Amino acid sequence: ESLGEHEEATHSKLIYDSTMRVPLIISHPSLIRGPYVVDGVVVSVADILPTVVDLLGLADTSLRDGRSLLAGRANRNRLCYMETLAPYLDEGWSPLFGMRRHADKYVLAPKPEYFDLVADPGELENLYDTVVGDALVSRDLLVGELASKTADSGSLAAVAASAQEPDSETLRRLESLGYVGSVRRAAVDGGQLPDPKDMMPVVHAIDAADNLANAGRLTEALAMIEPVVASFPENPKALLSLGKIYLHLNRLPEAERTFLRANEIRPSARLCILAAQIMLADMRLSEAAKLLDQAETLEPLHGGIFLARGDLFALQGRPDEAIAAYEHAREVDPYRAAAEAQSRIARLHEIMRIVKPP
Repeated sequence: ESLGEHEEATHSKLIYDSTMRVPLIISHPSLIRGPYVVDGVVVSVADILPTVVDLLGLADTSLRDGRSLLAGRANRNRLCYMETLAPYLDEGWSPLFGMRRHADKYVLAPKPEYFDLVADPGELENLYDTVVGDALVSRDLLVGELASKTADSGSLAAVAASAQEPDSETLRRLESLGYVGSVRRAAVDGGQLPDPKDMMPVVHAIDAADNLANAGRLTEALAMIEPVVASFPENPKALLSLGKIYLHLNRLPEAERTFLRANEIRPSARLCILAAQIMLADMRLSEAAKLLDQAETLEPLHGGIFLARGDLFALQGRPDEAIAAYEHAREVDPYRAAAEAQSRIARLHEIMRIVKPP
């Protein structure tokens, strides 16, 4: 986690060393006699698989991006590739690509960056436009190596389209760890995309608005998020934040429009469910049913779908089917839905008992 360095609170949007530089420690007394501390070379997560294969004594003829770290002393000037597509896939901002070696680093961005990591380990002084002499040669070497590395890459839109969504069980496990899965829609190629490092204030504003809303300070939250949406009307996270605030303020038509707009940009089961619940409250049952069908296509094991579908059946006077839907929500998604499903089943049983003729 960046924890505020370079204005990034968590990770994934930037590729500074505060999140990218992670120690690799290997311990196995019967295989590695040491201890050894190697701090003069750069290694990559791509090295882990070939190193483990080498430790196991297995033949490995596959062509890999990484190398076994047991295969002799690494070149001090070794280059390692890095990237993050998260800004593009999640926000419609520019992706970042980089090359790093022990002493310096280049980041390809709308505003490119070059850092002398010996003199400036915090990456606070961008030397891209000011280096001369040997430093200029070093910078251009990294620029050329990155260009060569990515020369055969497809377009961003093609890369995004080829990405495989995790299956429902993986999505559910990720969400239990605090990650929210969704179907992602990338921005269209073409034009200058925003530089992620310039967009950190937007991330902060969305987080601040969510925190204010969670604290019940809805008017302040609305004042925080509305300018963000006005400036970045295609940002799905800002729209989600705005929609939830409208919902808490009981401004339901505005909340519904906001959720539907966000769902057009990046469809997700969560957005479908939120909008469908507003439609159910307005007795627009057929519209809600269509959105719940879309949600099930996107994330078949999201318990909120079956909670809302149970509500739909209850409103249609189909209590047995409603209870079955609630039970299904509890079965497929106990982490998110079990408590609410049980509550709704109990409430529906009570209603059925009261209205049941003597």
